Amino acid sequence: MHLILGILWLTAGLVLIGWEWYTGSTRLLIRGTEISASWMLPLLAIYNFVRWYSARAYRTSQRELFNERAARLREVRYRDRPEQPDPNFDFTNKPPAPLPPPGNVTDRPPGSN
Repeated sequence: MHLILGILWLTAGLVLIGWEWYTGSTRLLIRGTEISASWMLPLLAIYNFVRWYSARAYRTSQRELFNERAARLREVRYRDRPEQPDPNFDFTNKPPAPLPPPGNVTDRPPGSN
């Protein structure tokens, strides 16, 4: 948005300054000075270009910080990994162990009789 406004103000300012220079018109002077009001438009263009560049630089620095943080997190996650995983924490989808053969009726819980 700032880039578009900067281009708009710069174009309008150059057109007005060129028109004043070509025609010699002094209708757009600031009261009490010999400065044309059309010089305000290039100043607005410079302001918008600075805002556009600063927003762009801020986004770039934030993206770099995010990438550095992600790299640090990856390094911490994978730095101290053990060679062999602990079998107590193996949560893969292995088939369940087979059930023991049915024994005496009294060995079952009360609800399954």
